[in-house]
Amino acid sequence: MTEQTPRRPRVTYVTMAAPRPARNGYCVRIQTIGQAMAQHADVRFLVLSRDADPAGEVATRERFAADFVSAPDRSKLQKGAVHLRAALANRNRWMEKYQRGPLLDAARAALDAHRPDIVVLGSLSLYVLRASFGLDDAQIVLDHHNVETVNYDRMARVRRWPGKLFPLVDARAFARLEREAAAVDEHWAVSDDDRDILARNIGRPVVTVPNVAQDWAFAVDPKGTRSDAAPVIGFMADYGYYPNVGAAFDLFRVVAHLKAQGVACEAVAMGRHPTEAMAEEAARVGVALPGFVDDPVALLERFTVLVAPIRSGGGTKLKIIEALAMGIPVVTTPIGSEGIPVLAEDLGLVAESNEDLAAAVRTLLADRERLAAMSRRAKAWAERSVSTGVLVPLLGERIAACMRRIAAT
Repeated sequence: MTEQTPRRPRVTYVTMAAPRPARNGYCVRIQTIGQAMAQHADVRFLVLSRDADPAGEVATRERFAADFVSAPDRSKLQKGAVHLRAALANRNRWMEKYQRGPLLDAARAALDAHRPDIVVLGSLSLYVLRASFGLDDAQIVLDHHNVETVNYDRMARVRRWPGKLFPLVDARAFARLEREAAAVDEHWAVSDDDRDILARNIGRPVVTVPNVAQDWAFAVDPKGTRSDAAPVIGFMADYGYYPNVGAAFDLFRVVAHLKAQGVACEAVAMGRHPTEAMAEEAARVGVALPGFVDDPVALLERFTVLVAPIRSGGGTKLKIIEALAMGIPVVTTPIGSEGIPVLAEDLGLVAESNEDLAAAVRTLLADRERLAAMSRRAKAWAERSVSTGVLVPLLGERIAACMRRIAAT
């Protein structure tokens, strides 16, 4: 009698965006985890997105099995009513539209068709759907791409009224969700720092599943760090996310400080969805705002230093990880460097105020030999710490161990 090969577990990975094309940190993360899980399981994505994304659907299905459920277009008034209803009930407003009606029916049908053994939820927000999806806490893995209570507490601190209201409401709703999520055994965090915070908040062990730099970043030649290169201060982000907008405005202030002190440099803030207010301020201080660039390599290779004045948000910042993979030293805040050994490995400088950030930039621009050495260390650190060749096998091992623990229960 021949021994049968054990059946590979079926895993549904529920996410809030298409993993491909990976244009922000969240999408890079879920794409990498999907790739690592596929080594050990039959993986299918269930993407619950705010808007229809035909290009994302095509690109994702070229790589992964996937189902998409997209919310229909709604006016700002309709969206506001849905968010207000959730806020008044102390519910998570991001998933409110999937709690009932045809969106829930479509998502539930896709989940039932796959018949998963394990369901990975790619955000704490998605945990509100567990009852509607008929899920047992024992089969759930929660992938926290940041600690949401920390994320929204920080956003509330840096915003003014009335913009402070929704972050305060979200922080309260996420605190409630964290308490409820303590019923789940398996939690993933992006860094050891986040792991320790989550473990304290939920009273459960948490596994570090780190973020990975995309392969293309390692192919960038950091010409801007050479001693004879003209200085270019760079930043890159998706400005559809408020912490990145706040960082961009602080970047403009850093550039204004530098120019007031006679530092001649070019400054570029690239990325999707820049706001009108950003465009006006960028023009006033002389920062280029090219928007989304289809092939950014030529522009990135001109960056001398990445300046990231990040003062809210959570998790490890992929923009900083990828800049280091490109060999671009960073000047950032303590929040920007969380989970990344910027100072310990001498990959850049860390400061808090805009004045001190500007002083750090001046220090590096005045010592191009030191900056070039940082560039070499940054690439070497990224190769051994955040490359797919190093991390994907590690993630595969940790994910397989998680699956074994779930199977045992």
